[in-house]
Amino acid sequence: MALGTSLDRLFRFCLLPEDIARTVFEMAANDPDSPNWTCALVSKKVQSWVEPILYRHIIFGLDNSRKMPLLHRTLLSSLALSNNYPTSFKKPSFFSKYVRTLSLNVVPNWNALINLLNACPNIHRLDFHRWMEAQRVDELSVGNLPAWQSFQQLRRLHAPGMLFEPSYRHFRFDTGDHQNTMFKRLTHLELYWDETLRSWSWGSLKSLPCLTHLCISPSPKIEAIELASAQLRAALACFPPTLVVCVFTITSAHWFDNARDLVEDNGSTLDDRIVVAVGDDYYWRQIAKGEQGQWVAREAIWRMQSSDLKATVDNEDAFWKRAEKKVSERRRGQKSRLTYH
Repeated sequence: MALGTSLDRLFRFCLLPEDIARTVFEMAANDPDSPNWTCALVSKKVQSWVEPILYRHIIFGLDNSRKMPLLHRTLLSSLALSNNYPTSFKKPSFFSKYVRTLSLNVVPNWNALINLLNACPNIHRLDFHRWMEAQRVDELSVGNLPAWQSFQQLRRLHAPGMLFEPSYRHFRFDTGDHQNTMFKRLTHLELYWDETLRSWSWGSLKSLPCLTHLCISPSPKIEAIELASAQLRAALACFPPTLVVCVFTITSAHWFDNARDLVEDNGSTLDDRIVVAVGDDYYWRQIAKGEQGQWVAREAIWRMQSSDLKATVDNEDAFWKRAEKKVSERRRGQKSRLTYH
C-alpha cells in the first residue's frame, strides 16, 4: 500500500496538456549553456519536438570533435532514406530545414564536413575558426565545392581567405563570371589572412547591400600582418555605405616589440570606422601599467582568445558591440571638438 501511495505521488508528464509539455521540453533543449540532449530520449514524440532545436546550432571545437563521426552517420542515414522513411529516422530534408549555424575549429573528418555543408544550404552562419590544411583546401574551396553557392541565406561568415580560389576573391554576387552568391545577404564577414594570401579584388565590396560588420584577421606572423594591413588600405576606398565598423585583429600583439605602432598605424588614423582588436591578455596587461598603458584603451578594443569554440561564438556579439562603441566614442569626440572650436 505504501508503494502504491508513493507511485501515486509521482508527477506524470502525460497528464499535462501537450502544448505545455512541449514548451517545457523545448525550453530544456534550448538551454544556451547546456543543451539537454537527453530530452530526445524521452519518447519519439518528444524527440520530434526537441531535435529541430538541438540541431539548430552545430558547433565542433576541440572538446567535442569526436562527435563529428556520429553526426555524419546520422546525416548519411537521413539522406539515404526514401520518402517512406521510418518515423524513428529524420527526414532527408531535416538538416536543410533546421540547421542554421555551423561552427568549426577542428576538422577530424573532411568527408563529413563536405557532406554536412552540402546538406545545410539554409544556414545563416558559417564559421571556420582555424587555418585550413593546405592539402584539403582545393576540395573545400569556393569555386570547387558547389555548396558555397547554395548558401543564399547566409548572414555571417568567418573563413580563411585562402579558401577562395583566386578567381573568386571578390564580392560580386549578381553579375559577371564566378559569382559569390553567398554574399548577397551577408551582414558580418571575417576573413582570416595568412602570408600566402597576397591579393583580393575589393572593388565589388561597395556593392554589398547588407554588410555592416567587416573584420580582417591576420595570422600571428609579421608578414601576414603586413599583407593584411596593405589589403585593409585597399579595402578602405570600397567600404559600402552600410558599413558600421571594420575591425583589424592583431591577437598576437604581445609577440612584437612594435605592437603599439602596429595598432596605431592600422586604426582610426585611416578611418574612424576602423578599430584594432588585440588579444585580451595583452590588452589587460597594458591597462595594468597605469598611465603608460592607457594608449591601448584609446586606440583598441580587446578580443577574447580561447580554445573553447562555444565561448568564442557566444562572445562574438559582445566583441562587435565593443567595436561599435569605439566608433561612437570617436565620433562624439570629433563632434565635441568641432563644437568647441
